[in-house]
Amino acid sequence: MSNPIPQPNAILYTEDMLNANMVSAIAASGFTTVIVGLFHVHDDGSLYYNDDAVDATTAAIIKTLKSTSGSKVKTVLFSIGGGNWAGHPASVSDSDYPAMKKTWNTPAPGATKTSKQNILDFLKDAQLDGLDLDYEPVTTPFDTAFIAQITNEISAKGYIMTAAPYQDISDWETVLKSTATKTKGSPSGNNFSWWNLQIYSGAMGANYPNWVSHLNNIKTEIGLTSSEIEAFIVPGYKPDCGTMVGVYISELKQNYPNLNGGFIWRYKFISNCLSAQASSILNAAKG
Repeated sequence: MSNPIPQPNAILYTEDMLNANMVSAIAASGFTTVIVGLFHVHDDGSLYYNDDAVDATTAAIIKTLKSTSGSKVKTVLFSIGGGNWAGHPASVSDSDYPAMKKTWNTPAPGATKTSKQNILDFLKDAQLDGLDLDYEPVTTPFDTAFIAQITNEISAKGYIMTAAPYQDISDWETVLKSTATKTKGSPSGNNFSWWNLQIYSGAMGANYPNWVSHLNNIKTEIGLTSSEIEAFIVPGYKPDCGTMVGVYISELKQNYPNLNGGFIWRYKFISNCLSAQASSILNAAKG
């Protein structure tokens, strides 16, 4: 299975349940990658799309993102996890990922499939290109070993793997060292294709130059060159239609010429200016 990364890459996250009108608008917009969220893993290892159990209709609507006539979407991933919100201090990742780990290799009592098999089945059924790990633990310890395990094992099946970090940089560095691929014993690549860096979360938001610098300090351990790191870290924004994201990407491109694009969280906030935002990202990334 070959899943090339769009060059450049305009990425859109969705959260609300997809419907035919949304798919039609997204397919025509110019966004090259869509990351469909939010998915969760329950205690029995089953997959849920927001509050609904994943079924054939879930896979069918996702497939249309690329199959719609004239679609400009090249890559589609689905995203597991998420964070917390006001009045809810625990993160959904604090339940999703422990449930996934507990059922990764052994089905839950009464279940017939592991969480790993449910994920692989859904990737196949929905004709997805890969999986995004929106892992944001708050009340549980950061499980570096399991995040690396998911990445290595799903990547080994030929799928794209991405993540959406914004803090815990030292933990993510540990993960990245564990997902490095090797040639003759030396890191020469990585099982992550790119990271969607959340730089829009207020005081908790990440800083693109800081993350690039940190990864450059360990580049020989993670299998990426300095130019590859610039493309590997994809900055993410949470705009409305009053601000074109390309402005920010153009500023970053002045110092990071290998930057390959940007992502927007999320469809709802830019539904009235999808094409303008996609063009803004793509034009800025081209330089």
